[in-house]
Parts: sequence; structure tokens; C-alpha cells
Amino acid sequence: LEYPEAREALLQASRKAPTVGANGFRLACTKWLTLVRLLLGDVPRLSELAEAGASCSKASTSSTSTSSPSTSTTTEKNPDEPFVSPDEGPLGAYVALARAVRAGDLQAFADAAAAGADAFAADETLPLVGRLRHAVIRAGLARASAAYARIPLSLLAHRLGLPSAEDAEAVAAKAISDGSLQ
Repeated sequence: LEYPEAREALLQASRKAPTVGANGFRLACTKWLTLVRLLLGDVPRLSELAEAGASCSKASTSSTSTSSPSTSTTTEKNPDEPFVSPDEGPLGAYVALARAVRAGDLQAFADAAAAGADAFAADETLPLVGRLRHAVIRAGLARASAAYARIPLSLLAHRLGLPSAEDAEAVAAKAISDGSLQ
């Protein structure tokens, strides 16, 4: 539960990782770092995840097989283009989670968690994914706070995907007492 320390250790490990080879290690660091950042409320940019996923998958495909020029152009993506499909690439499940947390959409989060459950179980990150629900609610509350000066609790509950206005009131009161909302 010491997420700031974990983030620093993972950042240091990813910086010290060799740039040539060690694709699996860099990919694992990226997966864990993505989850830790999401748990801290820091949503990574999708371009960062796309770049990390592309570098690991491109290096692993080029080292394991010889590719023709036509296939190499299909594996290389425009660096300005974000990861489009959640099913694409080694970080696809994590990209879908980041999108859901960024949107603050509990239904999208549940769908992304269910779709990537096998990948999260294989990566042994499934318990951390379960803890992300609170981060999704916080992100949705921050978006609602930025969009509305005054919002009825029933509408807030609907926007956040919470079952009742009382739950929305409790979440908003907790966020205000924590200082994350004003």
C-alpha cells in the first residue's frame, strides 16, 4: 500500500533497464507502473503507453523473426497516434483501464477489468485492478466538479454510476474533507 515508494522504485527500475533486450522486464515495469500511477490518481497519457507497448512488441517481433518491409510498416505506428484498440498490443488491457479511469466511468472500468481479467491474472495484477474502483470514482467526481457549479446528488450518482444519491453524497463529502474538491 506504499504506492509513492513503489512508483519511485518502478521508475528507477525502468530507467536502469537496458534499452536493448530485456523487453519482458520493461513491459512488466510499464504494467506495474501504470497500475501504481492509476492508484495514485495520476493517469498516464495514452501516448506513453502506446510508445512503451510499441517499443516492446516491435523489438520482440524484430528479434524473433525476420520481417518483410511490408510487415514492418504495419507494426510501426505514428508516434503521435494513440493506441486505438484496447485489444491491440501487449499493454492493451492497461490502456483500456487508463481510458476508463481518465473518463471516470465505472461501467467502462468494469468492462475493461472483465475484458482484461485473463491478462491481469497472468500478470498477477488482478488485486490492484480491483482497488482502482475508488480512483475511477474520484476521476468522475473531479470531472463532474469541473463541469458543474451545482449538481443534484441524484444526477451525480447517475454520472458516477453509483446506486444511490446517498452514495454520491458520501463520496463527495469524503472528497471535500480530503481537500481534493472544493
